Amino acid sequence: MQTRLPDSQPSPTAPARYPEPPSAPSTRPGGSGRFTGLLAGLLVLALLARALQIAEFVRSNPIADRPWSDGWVYWQMAGRMAQGQWFDGHPFFSAPLYPYLLGGLRTLGGGLFSVYAGQLILHLLTAVLIALAARRRFGPSAGLLAAALFLTLSEPAVAVTRVLGNTLQVFLFALLWWRWAAAAEQPDLRRRDVALVGALIGLTALAFPAALLLAPAFALWLLASPGRASRRVGRALGGLAASALLVAPATLHNVLVGGELVPVSVNAGINLAIGNNENVHGIGGNIPGVRPMREYMFADAAHVYEQARGTPGSWREIDTFFRQRALAYWRQHPDRALRQLGEKAYWLLAAQNYDQMMPLVIERQLGITRLWVLAPLPVPWLMGAALIALPALLRRPRHFAPEWLSLLLPLIVVCAFFYTARFRLPAVPVLCGIAAWTIVQCLRRRKPWLRAAPLILLIPLGTRLANRHFGIDRIGDDYRTHFVRAFSEAYTIRGNRCIANDRPAEAERALTRALELWDGNARARQALGRLLAREKQYARAVEQFRKLVRLAPENRAGWYYLYNALCLEKHYLEAADALRAIVTRFPDRVQPQVALAWLYATCPDPRARNGPEALRLAQRCMRARLVRPAQAADLLAAAYAELGRFAEAVEAARAALRALRNAGQTAAVRQLQTRLRQYEQQRPWHGPPRLLRAD
Repeated sequence: MQTRLPDSQPSPTAPARYPEPPSAPSTRPGGSGRFTGLLAGLLVLALLARALQIAEFVRSNPIADRPWSDGWVYWQMAGRMAQGQWFDGHPFFSAPLYPYLLGGLRTLGGGLFSVYAGQLILHLLTAVLIALAARRRFGPSAGLLAAALFLTLSEPAVAVTRVLGNTLQVFLFALLWWRWAAAAEQPDLRRRDVALVGALIGLTALAFPAALLLAPAFALWLLASPGRASRRVGRALGGLAASALLVAPATLHNVLVGGELVPVSVNAGINLAIGNNENVHGIGGNIPGVRPMREYMFADAAHVYEQARGTPGSWREIDTFFRQRALAYWRQHPDRALRQLGEKAYWLLAAQNYDQMMPLVIERQLGITRLWVLAPLPVPWLMGAALIALPALLRRPRHFAPEWLSLLLPLIVVCAFFYTARFRLPAVPVLCGIAAWTIVQCLRRRKPWLRAAPLILLIPLGTRLANRHFGIDRIGDDYRTHFVRAFSEAYTIRGNRCIANDRPAEAERALTRALELWDGNARARQALGRLLAREKQYARAVEQFRKLVRLAPENRAGWYYLYNALCLEKHYLEAADALRAIVTRFPDRVQPQVALAWLYATCPDPRARNGPEALRLAQRCMRARLVRPAQAADLLAAAYAELGRFAEAVEAARAALRALRNAGQTAAVRQLQTRLRQYEQQRPWHGPPRLLRAD
């Protein structure tokens, strides 16, 4: 049965201090068809908007083909699964459902575009579930508006194009809300409804481990339901059993590989310590010695534990160690802990530019993306309408338990750990539903709601102004530098991939963009220089390599490429200068010394030749046996010829020729025979300098 706010006003003899909660409405003939048609229209518009955004993302954003941070870790995990390595030999460090779904996708041959397409489907299904749940609870108008609000939110829209579990989490929480709300409307709960909601809680916990807290909450809700005590207890136990059954594969995996009972993931204590230390201000603070990146965090934590305890620890011991550190911080600094708790709660309600949203803001500033204006609404703008509705829901706490528990869970997670937009997203389905209900009632001019209507905008506007005043949503220079450089590196990776796939024009655009973002990106400059040299644009390549060696003077490959490009550009004097700098800077490298001796002996530009120095270097190479005898003799012959000592040149060249023939080096023999004829005719050999091979 659907419910919404009744059409009648509260009794004048008992005025409502808070808006009245909804109760059962009357149904209108034909209303269902109109609702379905309007919802379908919303979905079509959303599909078009998200498709345009994904197309722009794939075309313009370098992280589309190489996700960063946790997304790259997940994608690499999925790749190993596709090769048959489904287990890593350690407990799960995070919720396993999303990476295993990625693994299945990669096993079937899907790529990153398949991930974005799949997440788009989940995103649209989530809007349908929100509409159905909100219609059931608050009426058709609220259902449609709830779906519309969801489809205009920035955070869920951005999550579609990130290789993170956010879209899956929001979908599962919307599905759970829909089914739990349906159960709450039943006068007599059926076993299959109890089992379904319990199973959905377990499934959601595999994507968002804190959802395990909903299992005992659901059991208590069942115990408070009408009916005989024995039936209520049976339902509660059945709900818990259904949740445990879905979580059991993860728990069994953790027991088998770690030898300890860990329900879902083993890093709760570490995250607790990250969010509860003296450096925390709403968001997490780093633990000394523990890098925040997922692929390093637990290994670093194990090292910190071993240093503190003097012995390696088990997975649970390490996690418990950090949990105890967080609890000790609470006990020793209760004033700081309380202040931080308030900061975390405020970030949950009001923050906009953090976590996956911060890169989006920078993407807009850099001009990488423009179409995200099609999802313009920040989640905090729902908070005013949602907070107005909350007192009304709490007047019927058991009936609206699915709603207020869905809001309470992210609040508990953020306050216990730290704020991140990922922890807030599970509340989005219910936020959309109750915000839509509030707006609908205000539009219908219902007096208790109309008095609160200004707060719909005043609350988010107030927090927005406060954020601006205190700098909460401001992107600091350190963060901006980090993300700009990360984007530059991502463009570099895209450029190198285009080079490997023989798409030089695209590669040049990507590498040029990388350098526009970060002029100090040595990898991008080197790749661009090599690309230009390969395309025979030697002058432009020289320009890039000159900048590269100024930027990174210890980059030996950069010096080699500079010398090679100068030789190919036939700037032999400058090439000689570069080669002398290489020999001075890297005296232990043999190849540049040999190349310099050859250049001194054979360079076409007489200003660069230096016969005595060529002979000295050639004799040094021969005495020290730095090169093979044939190569040393060839080098010595060229130096003798440059000095006019042709008899010695012929003798050395013939010795080199015998060695090459014995080694079966036919091509080298032909080249040396040409030089030998020159020496026999009393003429030195002059030709292009030898290029350096990056080693």
